[in-house]
Amino acid sequence: MKNTKKTSGYLLNYADATITLSRSFVKKASILNTAEYKQLHQLRKDNEGFEIIYPEPIKKESHKTLTVEFIKDHINKQADKDNVLAELNAIKEKYQGSPAYFAKTKQWFLMKYPEFTAEVKKATREYEKKMSEAVIKEAIKKFDESEAG
Repeated sequence: MKNTKKTSGYLLNYADATITLSRSFVKKASILNTAEYKQLHQLRKDNEGFEIIYPEPIKKESHKTLTVEFIKDHINKQADKDNVLAELNAIKEKYQGSPAYFAKTKQWFLMKYPEFTAEVKKATREYEKKMSEAVIKEAIKKFDESEAG
C-alpha cells in the first residue's frame, strides 16, 4: 500500500500524517468558497490530526542597504560618470518630493547596473558601517569639545 497520495495542489502522506500544500493551492484556498477552499476544509475534516505543511515563503532579493548616497558614490567611480549623473539628476528632478522618488531611483540604478551583486551589497554594508563609525567619531569629538569648552 502506498503511503502517499499526490493530488493537484497537495500531497497526503499517511506515514507522517501530513498534508503538504502547494503555493498555488494555498493562494486559491485563501479565497472563500472556491473549490480549493472547500477541498481544504474537506481534507482537514477527513484527515483529523494530520499536520498541514504550508510552503516556505519566497525570499525576494533585498537591497535594504542601498541609499542615494551610495548610488552617487558608486556612479562617481564609473568611467561615464558625467552621463550617468545627468540621468540621475533627471530622475531627481522628475520625482523629487514624491513618495516614489527613492523607488524610482533604486529601480533605475538596478537596471543601469545589473552587476549589483552580493559583492556590491557587501560593499554597501561596509560603506554604511564606515559612515556610522564616522558619525559616532564626530559625535564623540563634538562631545569632547563641549566638555573642554
